[in-house]
Amino acid sequence: MLNNNFAKWLNFPLLLVFTLMFNQEIQWNGRVKYEDGKKIIFNPSFPIYSNGSFFLRPELTIGNDSKSGIPAFSSIKQVILDEKGNIYIADDKECCIKVFNDQGNYLKTIGKKGQGPGEFNGIISLSFSGNNLLVQDINLNLTFFSSEGVFIKKLFITKEHALLVKADRNENILAQCAIIGEKRKHRLIPYQGFILKKFDKNLKLLYNIYTFPSADPEDFDITRLPVWDIGASSQIIYGYPDKYQISVIKNEAKIQVEREYEKIRLNDEESAAINKMIPVDASIQISSFHGAFSNIILDDSGKLFVRTWEKDRAGHFYYDIFDEEGRYIFKIPFSGNLQIVRKDKAFSVEEDDKDMPILRIYSIKWK
Repeated sequence: MLNNNFAKWLNFPLLLVFTLMFNQEIQWNGRVKYEDGKKIIFNPSFPIYSNGSFFLRPELTIGNDSKSGIPAFSSIKQVILDEKGNIYIADDKECCIKVFNDQGNYLKTIGKKGQGPGEFNGIISLSFSGNNLLVQDINLNLTFFSSEGVFIKKLFITKEHALLVKADRNENILAQCAIIGEKRKHRLIPYQGFILKKFDKNLKLLYNIYTFPSADPEDFDITRLPVWDIGASSQIIYGYPDKYQISVIKNEAKIQVEREYEKIRLNDEESAAINKMIPVDASIQISSFHGAFSNIILDDSGKLFVRTWEKDRAGHFYYDIFDEEGRYIFKIPFSGNLQIVRKDKAFSVEEDDKDMPILRIYSIKWK
């Protein structure tokens, strides 16, 4: 669906045109130190801008418009952009990628469900390896397509216990690999941690980037998992949310962004959902608190968007925004699942009034 009629959204109860008062800049009370060649930025619990304006205005909506002929989505797993601004949307239930131009016009569909070349059983991730599209499916196959959607090749990465795989623009491949051991105490904590590894385009290991710890049986939260991504300029960003620490690696330079924060308690519904998964005789202590964050995104200008577990009164999660220097500058509530921020546009997976998945694109206005 491509909808430019903003009047509809003026009456929408969860209006996503946020006007936050940020006209005055307060003094930044953080500090910076250098340790082992790494720049560490310590931020206070409050952002720099506490009085002023930040605007988020809906521009386009893509999905579920039978009249226009644009394909509906059964689900939206991930959204990425190519260098021309074309939008690639993974529908993991239909096992395909639907492609639109930057105006929201449907261009083509890549892949389908199946076992053959260019087919999937389910989609875990999308990324670009150079100019080629890389799709990781649920069988841990890595399938490559040309920019025109033509099947190129398939690689297998099963020996590495890779759970999440993405490529960068230099054709390197990053993989979150499980550490398998005999010390695991329960099927809910099946791994002894994770290693983020970097490979070349032929899956030759280059080096290990970071080792994430395993889940703590004495403080278990199923949502507290490693979070990482690849930036528009092939930066590597990662963090483990037991602490509010996020690392950014660019051209071998590394910075670590930290912030003071208050822990968010799990509500009764979240605790009940986790307890249902755990047998009565399991020696696992459910955590009372969430981790520090649940997602991280780096935009093309170097700003860092961090989704926390804090919510506003309407139930929208807050995003913390850090500038290119790693300083905490804004805090905004957002009802969608933010996927990408590029050229001051935010791409968000949401639901329409019929609870069907859509992609909504917003323009960002900084003041």
